[in-house]
Amino acid sequence: MLDGLRNGEAGANGFMVRLNLSHRPTFRKNYLESALAAGLIERT
Repeated sequence: MLDGLRNGEAGANGFMVRLNLSHRPTFRKNYLESALAAGLIERT
């Protein structure tokens, strides 16, 4: 499932679809900000 995310760029919508999430504010707070802070992803 995450192979497509490991090598390349994906927007927030791409992450949400792959993770089967639909509420953008919750995704941003619970997943996106945490992943950015941990250095798992970076803004491009």
